[in-house]
Amino acid sequence: MVEIVFLGTGGGRIVTCYQTRNTAGFLIKTGDIQMHCDPGPGTLNVMKEMNENPFKTNIVFCSHEHTDHFSDVGLMIECMSNCGTEQRGIFIGKEELVDVYHKQLVEREVILKPYEEFEFENIKLKATPCEHDKNPIGFILRIKEEVVKKIGYTSDTDFLPELSDIFDNCNLIIFNCTRPYGKGLSNHLSTDKVINILNGINIKPELVVLTHLGQKMLDAGPRFEARKIERETGIRTIAVKDGERIKF
Repeated sequence: MVEIVFLGTGGGRIVTCYQTRNTAGFLIKTGDIQMHCDPGPGTLNVMKEMNENPFKTNIVFCSHEHTDHFSDVGLMIECMSNCGTEQRGIFIGKEELVDVYHKQLVEREVILKPYEEFEFENIKLKATPCEHDKNPIGFILRIKEEVVKKIGYTSDTDFLPELSDIFDNCNLIIFNCTRPYGKGLSNHLSTDKVINILNGINIKPELVVLTHLGQKMLDAGPRFEARKIERETGIRTIAVKDGERIKF
């Protein structure tokens, strides 16, 4: 069983500053692995409210150094390392994201560029490219259970034609969809850009998840935008709320 816990579903400067939605990223749990992706502002308080144990985290992934993805990386490393008392866990991201002190707290620091891979226990993570000013990485996470499951995560990116091929044959794709249809912003995805990526995929996902929602997306109505994607692509699509869980 794989569980994804959406601690925060907000993104962008306005939502982050006003905390209209939480900006604490999401967890992926499988077996003994708890991977925390893009822990932004307020992460620890949100985990406490949702009864999630930060000390169980053994992988921290950070796509890039914007505040809504990166601000609480150091804090989560300190929790992962039992308040800095033991060297424990893995950090995955870009080299410049972690300072010397926090590098000393993790067992392993994994620096990935697009298309590079990392394998640990029953998972294999492949970094994916993004079109964004901070050169983030997304990922495809291959999880070996009784049946192999694949989760795609775009991180922050503009439309790239190759993303359709990259995210082909995933069971589930998490899109950072900051803007609604027709109101795109450079370096970010909007509903119409998500539709274009999905329509180019050969083996479609079973589920599409919209998160990292910006203020204009919230104003437009994320559920309405999700239904638009579903109508245009035929793929089940949901816009998650803070605290929502997906098990598959």
